[in-house]
Amino acid sequence: MSNLTLTHAQLLDPSQNLKQLSDVIIENGLVTSIAPAGKSISKGDKFDAQSALLIPGLIDLSAHINNVATESLAAAKGGISLVCTQPNSKPIIDTPADVSSIQQASAAANNSQLLPLGALTQGLEGDQLANMHSLKQAGCIALSNARAPIKNALVLRRIMEYAATHDILIMLTAEDYDLSANGKMHEGPTANRLGLTGIAEVAETASLAQQLLLIELTGCRAHFSQISCGRSVEMIRSAQAQGLAISADVAIANLMFTDEDVNGFDSTFHVQPPLRSEQDRQTLLAGVNDGTLAICSNHQPKDIAAKKAPFAAAEA
Repeated sequence: MSNLTLTHAQLLDPSQNLKQLSDVIIENGLVTSIAPAGKSISKGDKFDAQSALLIPGLIDLSAHINNVATESLAAAKGGISLVCTQPNSKPIIDTPADVSSIQQASAAANNSQLLPLGALTQGLEGDQLANMHSLKQAGCIALSNARAPIKNALVLRRIMEYAATHDILIMLTAEDYDLSANGKMHEGPTANRLGLTGIAEVAETASLAQQLLLIELTGCRAHFSQISCGRSVEMIRSAQAQGLAISADVAIANLMFTDEDVNGFDSTFHVQPPLRSEQDRQTLLAGVNDGTLAICSNHQPKDIAAKKAPFAAAEA
């Protein structure tokens, strides 16, 4: 492998408290030297980054993977080195054999490393607990039910109790599926104007409140994935301040767009969770900036035909 010197790269590495224009020397695929721009001795090929941003490999906390080889390559090209894969793949990741299959496929592809999230319930059906301990032993860094509902609060409590006993991190989605049923976008003036069924903020916050109370009761560790409402950020921040062992993330689309982008019925903006108001977006951004929220891609591959359908019929 040839050596390479990157010059004039805008290096950003929070773990090292680095933010500077730098020259970086890479030898045999490894970074061997970092120096302020213009103060390094070049080795091998030289490439002027022209102040382009240079960062450590990113970690994607939530992605839905259909094809390990192509999607891990796409992640690598996007600067993502680790990808947490949701369990709603084919087959569903609810046995140690399924975990092993993902791990082997990831190793064979040799692109971004895929970290499988095991299913919380058998078949993601929300009724019977999966073999949570075996999934952890097989290498799952956390367990999730993707966006499949766990409507029975007693089942959710049993999951949390088991997770607390065996020190298993669980990943949760805050959504009351009865309140969000048939919804197509954020409930508000834009939905009313377009004549589309809305998904109210309370569909997220009511579910989040219940889950936070159960976490307080059971003492489990939990991560909330794909938070979309400003009020949810405030609830999570408050719970963290009270000592609950929780973290959370927001899908990048919810940081970039709002429900007003749906104005032209562009089905590209039919996503799950829905794009919320500008006020929500600003509060989500504040949550990222103060460390309350991380960012995930919420990558969900869809057929082109499924996204080109009329807005209300398109897949979210």
